Amino acid sequence: MLWQVIASVSAWKPKDVVDKELQKVRLQLLDVLSVYKKPTNATTAKFKTGQSGKTNSEEASCTQFVLKLSEVLDLDAAQCNDLLSLYLLYEYRGSQDEFKNILSDERHSRILLVEIWHYYHNERLYLLRCLKHLLSYCSDTSHPYHSSYQKCIAELTNDKNKFILSVVDQYETACLATLPGASSSEADLVEKLGFQWMVYNLKEQLESLQIVLLYYREKDMTPEMFLRLLSLFKKQGFSRRQINRHLLDQSVEPFVKALAHMQVVLLLKAIDLEWLFQCQQQDSEPKDYYLLASEDVWKKANNSMGTLGEVREHGAVLLAWALVHHVTQGAKGAITSRKLGNMALQCDVFEYVHDLLTSPLLSGKMVVAAYAKSVVYSLVQVLLECFHEESLGNMDTLFSIGCEVFKIPGIAHNMWEVGLDRGAGLLLTSASQLFPLDGGPALNLCAALASASTFSAGKVVSYLHSMTGFSEYLELIPSSGLEDCAEAAKLLQAARYPYQTESFVIPGRTLGVCFNAAHGTGIRWQCDVNGWQVCLCEVHAMLAQTAGWLGEPCVETVLAVGRVVHSVLQSDRGRVDDLSDLTEMLIDLLQRLSQISHPPLKLLAECLQVAADVASVYPAQVWEKVSQSGLLPTAEVGEDALQQIIRGSSSRQSALDGIIVGFEGQSGDYSVTLGFLELLKHTAPALCELHASKHRPSLLASLVFMMREVFGSFHKWRYVDSNQRQQIGLRCLEIFHKILSLDGEAESVVQKACVEGLLFSDAGSTLLSVVAVGADEVQLALEQQTSWTEGTGVELIHLVRLGLSVLNRLLLLKPTSRTASPVELALCTQPPNKQQLHVTATIVQYIYHRYDARLPTLAALLLKRVAVVFPMSLLACLGNSAVAIRDVYVTRLQFSAEDIRLKIAILELLSTCVETQPGLTELFLNLSENEPGKNKGFTLGKFSCLHAVVDIIQTNKQKWPAELQRAAVEYIAALWIGRNDTAMNVLRERKSFWLDLSSCLFMDSVADNVRTCAFVMRIIAAELYNVQSYDKLDKELYEVLKSLIKADRLSFWSKFLQRNTDGMEQEGRTADLCPLLLLTAWRELLLILAQEECLQLPESMKVSLLTQVLDAVRAQLLGDRESTVLKILSEIVLRLVVRWSRHPSCRRAVIAKFGGILHELRVNAGLLHPRIQLNLLATMATIINDAERQREAGKKQQFVDMMSDVCALLQYNMRHGDSSDIFTKLKTVNICLLKKLITFVDEMSDAWVSALQEHAILPALLAVAAHGMTRHETVEQVQAIMELFLSLCSNTRAASSLAVSGLTEQLCLPLITCYSHADHLQEAWHVVYRLGLLLYTHMLVSLKYTFVTDALNFVGVHQDRIKQNMQSLHFSYPQGALVEVEATCMFVVQLSCYAHQWRLELPSVISDVLGSVRSLCHTLISLLIRPRFLQHVLEKPHRLEAVTEELLTPVRLHHQSSSSSICSDDLDKPTELLVQTQARFLRVLMLGLSVFKNFSPNILELFDVSLDVTLFEPVLEIGFSTPALERDAGLSFGSLITLANFTVRMLMKADHGQMSSPGIGPDVPASRSALTYLMESTVMVLMCQACLYLKDPRLPSRDKQLLKRELSTELNSYLMATYRYVRRGAPPSPGSGGHLSRSPVLQVSPKTPGGKAQSVKLYTFSTAKEQEFFRLVQQFVNGVLK
Repeated sequence: MLWQVIASVSAWKPKDVVDKELQKVRLQLLDVLSVYKKPTNATTAKFKTGQSGKTNSEEASCTQFVLKLSEVLDLDAAQCNDLLSLYLLYEYRGSQDEFKNILSDERHSRILLVEIWHYYHNERLYLLRCLKHLLSYCSDTSHPYHSSYQKCIAELTNDKNKFILSVVDQYETACLATLPGASSSEADLVEKLGFQWMVYNLKEQLESLQIVLLYYREKDMTPEMFLRLLSLFKKQGFSRRQINRHLLDQSVEPFVKALAHMQVVLLLKAIDLEWLFQCQQQDSEPKDYYLLASEDVWKKANNSMGTLGEVREHGAVLLAWALVHHVTQGAKGAITSRKLGNMALQCDVFEYVHDLLTSPLLSGKMVVAAYAKSVVYSLVQVLLECFHEESLGNMDTLFSIGCEVFKIPGIAHNMWEVGLDRGAGLLLTSASQLFPLDGGPALNLCAALASASTFSAGKVVSYLHSMTGFSEYLELIPSSGLEDCAEAAKLLQAARYPYQTESFVIPGRTLGVCFNAAHGTGIRWQCDVNGWQVCLCEVHAMLAQTAGWLGEPCVETVLAVGRVVHSVLQSDRGRVDDLSDLTEMLIDLLQRLSQISHPPLKLLAECLQVAADVASVYPAQVWEKVSQSGLLPTAEVGEDALQQIIRGSSSRQSALDGIIVGFEGQSGDYSVTLGFLELLKHTAPALCELHASKHRPSLLASLVFMMREVFGSFHKWRYVDSNQRQQIGLRCLEIFHKILSLDGEAESVVQKACVEGLLFSDAGSTLLSVVAVGADEVQLALEQQTSWTEGTGVELIHLVRLGLSVLNRLLLLKPTSRTASPVELALCTQPPNKQQLHVTATIVQYIYHRYDARLPTLAALLLKRVAVVFPMSLLACLGNSAVAIRDVYVTRLQFSAEDIRLKIAILELLSTCVETQPGLTELFLNLSENEPGKNKGFTLGKFSCLHAVVDIIQTNKQKWPAELQRAAVEYIAALWIGRNDTAMNVLRERKSFWLDLSSCLFMDSVADNVRTCAFVMRIIAAELYNVQSYDKLDKELYEVLKSLIKADRLSFWSKFLQRNTDGMEQEGRTADLCPLLLLTAWRELLLILAQEECLQLPESMKVSLLTQVLDAVRAQLLGDRESTVLKILSEIVLRLVVRWSRHPSCRRAVIAKFGGILHELRVNAGLLHPRIQLNLLATMATIINDAERQREAGKKQQFVDMMSDVCALLQYNMRHGDSSDIFTKLKTVNICLLKKLITFVDEMSDAWVSALQEHAILPALLAVAAHGMTRHETVEQVQAIMELFLSLCSNTRAASSLAVSGLTEQLCLPLITCYSHADHLQEAWHVVYRLGLLLYTHMLVSLKYTFVTDALNFVGVHQDRIKQNMQSLHFSYPQGALVEVEATCMFVVQLSCYAHQWRLELPSVISDVLGSVRSLCHTLISLLIRPRFLQHVLEKPHRLEAVTEELLTPVRLHHQSSSSSICSDDLDKPTELLVQTQARFLRVLMLGLSVFKNFSPNILELFDVSLDVTLFEPVLEIGFSTPALERDAGLSFGSLITLANFTVRMLMKADHGQMSSPGIGPDVPASRSALTYLMESTVMVLMCQACLYLKDPRLPSRDKQLLKRELSTELNSYLMATYRYVRRGAPPSPGSGGHLSRSPVLQVSPKTPGGKAQSVKLYTFSTAKEQEFFRLVQQFVNGVLK
């Protein structure tokens, strides 16, 4: 695990963790591989003795297995036991139970032996790799662990040469080693592993040599070590004479070559060529050369070197030794030097050095490769310093070597520093002599230098800009234009234009020197030349060629130009504008090349690379040019363009398609494809972000072409260079990842095409194949690399990582409306072949990969997405390996040195699975129920994830990063929110759980723990919500909450949020600083605490919290006005006010702050979400309600001041709000608030009426109400408007303003729709109509005669509804209809006050309405006296067939009735519904009688002889029978007499119940005062109507006599019953007060039924004021009816 910690492949570990791990393994690093001891009889016996006490069969099997492992590995038994433990911890892929079964099975145990054998040899390699890593970066001051590495290496090398001698010894041991375990009991198994052991052996040799090379990078090698290494390498034949070479085959040739290369580099380093170069520069004495210190050493070295020369590997060493002789021996060493140099040339030294530099081991960018190139660079430096380059033979190989070494930044910097006239700089100088005749070498060297660094690229630009010479063939110049000057010298007579352009000219009189060129005689003009201008002319010359074939020299030159431009732009993007002319021409060259039947592919690829470089700065311009070249695919755009392009049906054949299929597919070199992908990578995301719609068709066509033709099949192609396969896959995935990662504001069409293509084409299956490579394939690729940090394995890891990330984004963006794609089906369904591993299971198993922690991290994030997106069981996909995988996940989660991001990803996966994957959650919780004898509950298993989670949140272990703690707390929050009771109980029982969890809430510095604190608040809120009582609350949590209150932490967090609400939704906020998440969590906690079910908050704290939240709202309204923040804050305000407004201090605090908030709300109404206004207006309405209940009259002025803002808000919302539900609710609440304000400050009418008029509220509301009624929508809003209008009617000024605003014009006709449409809201619209009736009623009361015309208009429009409603109460009595009838009667009562005007304008209507009232009263009276029937109908409205005669029998109400008979005739226990209905009937009857009184003359007027009785229409018919239930029966005197007797009976019943005060009893439908009023009104109407009939001359005398006789009898009976009631202490009439007194007896002689008088004792009433009405009735009977 040391490699995983210190190499930091994926993320940097904390420095203290690295120091701790290094200190732990310091001795192992010092001993290197010698730490692994060979077994001896003594150590084996000791191990057996230590294990002898274990009698368990499983433990005994394990011991035998360890001993067998010791034999196979040839390793000490104790170390084998430790190795087995480490293997089981980190590499074993099974469960503990499976391990036990493996030990008991011989066949399976042999497989386990092989796996541990591999693990052991990999551990040996990892140990060497760790050493190499430490040595690589111990001197790199830019490395974050520089000081730790330096300290460790200093400790290792403290004991002189002990460390390096140990390494060399182990290298020599490895060279001489034989196959271990060959004589063991498992010899056959060991023999099968022979080849693999030899591969490991070669790798150990290779790693050891790299360690030696890096060690001597900073140290001086001793002569003895040089001789030892030289002898070792010679003996081994430079890796060709391996002792165990019989075990090898051709597949290990790369390792053998790499070993030889390292041996050569190490010897070159040992010769110390750098010292030789410095010796040449400084002209110092060579005697100080360290190999000359001893004659014996020098002699031995010479002797050894003299035996070399047999193989190519000797060439470089011989050349270096020849240089040693040349430098140190001077003239006397010339012969030896020449001899050795010739031998080196015979060994093809330069070709070999070039092969060495381009080998996989040394062609990368790791430290070893860079240092090896610096060693070769030193060789070249000394070589060119000692010998002229032309004397070294063919210069092309030297130029190639220069191209390889100049790519290293340090080497390039040194070359420019030394200069071009010495050392390796002479290579560039020499190559420039042929420019541009043979411009390839010079330009290639410049390209290599430019790629090294930005500094070197600048030097290259300057160098090419100021070159000194121009070479061309002499034969191209006319002889007449030349003048001979000297031998091999010519003078140009006139200016010469070498190219077909005047942009470049060689001035006249320029001297030229002739030389022998490859294909003739060349001449070099000695003049200043701009190399970039020459390059431009070369490219222009190619563009000017019209023939289809291009000359190879021209192609090579332009190719070299493209390389230089590409290298410069790669190192310094700022040079794009400087090289714009050249880059434009190279891009234009694409069109020329694409038209050739056999284009030069390398040149085409280089031009595409240049286009990609420029596109990184100017994407749109480059894409437009390349699209016009005809190289890229295009598409026809139609109506269904996107789907056509995705299907590929609209794409046209392109030159690129032909090149890939016709040329690259056959050659196996895909440089053009890579160039195209590089261009697409730089342009596609950039064009999307620029919203370049005109480029969209071509971009889509290229993207789909890439998906279908490249990415969909690249893994099936044949490759000459296998690295290109990885590069194509990587670049395709990079393009997908960039497009899928575009935000919502970027171009969505391209992203959609990418999503569709990946889901529904072959690209999706390719993506799945990349993702499903598997951890085993990745590990195998890593083991096949010659370098542990570079190679196919590392590239494969990068490819899989990108695939996982792309698939994650793809699942996030997949369309939800489409059918399941093949990709989705592959992820969520079982594979058809049961032997095939499920794709999801393969992704899960990346947890076994340990080289790069980013791979399992991305796999965990993808699994998190899969768990959310697909309704499937991840546990089922894992099958039998679920437990083993769980163990690995938990182990890596618990490992202290594990990558933090991996731990976070695992915890986030577990958090997601709590909701979506219950099975997997239970597996990771690993809870087991206690045994029956123990306490009830659950215990944590060994591999429970809760161990790691609790460890992370512990207060005394705050070493963990804040983000990891956040992930742990988020997982706990998921358990609480998901109500996983078992896990919650286990955590609650852990000591200090709540203290540890809530510790972050008490920190003063919380910037790094904002998200953690948010989840802690959520957990506490969820816990409080779940328990909801103090008794069930955990005592530790209770103490934590008390501490929060005592330490005033609630106010702290409230202030923190108040400070951080600004900019919550702005871009650039980091994930750690997430106040928005904290705000939502704070809302949950605060609202739960506000319920005060578990804990009481001090009132002062409530005031403080309310004030702070209100201040935050005000600050937001004044500042950023962020919608989400304000919505949350406004919701908090509303909920807190609802809870706490009963406290006067809280209410006063809100009222004091709310005026300013309301004003800002009015100012910013157009910028705010309607939900914000809704919450704040509802808050104000709540405050007004509480103020009304508390009768706080002193605060009314503050509410009056708010009236203007409320009206302004309503005005704005009415004008600008749409018809959405939220705006409708907002306007409704605004209207209700205005109504409450008006009601609360009613006495300050001047202020609020002026505000209504100022903002034209009433006309706007009338228009809205009319619109709602007409369209039959927004019924709640219309109701609110009508209720507001109703509240205005009590004020004359407001009512007048409402009438003037067009009440009747706007609402009279639309009200018809309230009862003419039938839908599910019919009842609600009926309520609106009733409110309209009440509105007109109150308006008529308030405005009187000025509103009569409007009222008559209303009754004229709605006369049918009025009559229909009154006539509907015959056998159906719904409460809604009764309410409407009551409202209708109230309106008719008020309108009947103006009966004369009514009769004049609407005579027919008044007659119909009066008739309907009479019929209504008759019906109600007949029902009142039949309570059994009424109750039956109310309870069973649809079963009238069950009505019996008994039910139809009325209650006896005449004078013979006694109190007992009353009780017996009536229901003993009337239902509540019956009582309520009777009460409603009585109220309607009171209103009906008021109508009759208004249509009858005053009783005093009837005694005026001048009264014209013909002006009044009688409302009662002459008849005295009990009212029947017939519908056509009219209202008669008998009906009202019955009603009068009924009221007396109700009054007697109330007394019988011994009710001490007026009120409604349990079975009395009205109060005494109401019943008394009804009784008096009834008798008054009887008397008026009787007088009206008696004075009517048209009525026959016989009818008048009948009327007098019958009415007198009935009224006497009524008076007798009333007197009995009065004697029992009945209350006075509604208009009087006091007690009644008893009256003396009076004799009267009523008539018998036969016409004779009968003497009966009657009672008379006293002269008390409260009995005046009864005396009036008595006098009426005695005076009028006689």
